[in-house]
Amino acid sequence: MKAGVKTGVASAALVRSLARLDDTGVPDSGADFAERLSQWVGWTDAIALAAALDGPSVAPAAAGAASAAT
Repeated sequence: MKAGVKTGVASAALVRSLARLDDTGVPDSGADFAERLSQWVGWTDAIALAAALDGPSVAPAAAGAASAAT
């Protein structure tokens, strides 16, 4: 069963509402990206993330073959 897609007046109202969110005039926090990220990620998580990003990359085809072999 396929759900119908509503368009029209409700969609236009949503677009107008979202556009108003952009015009709030909120000043930038002044914090750079690293400072804001540190509020979300602890230093231990950052080390684990860095290790994962620095690890060897696996090609998608090789990853699929490796998971099929196990």
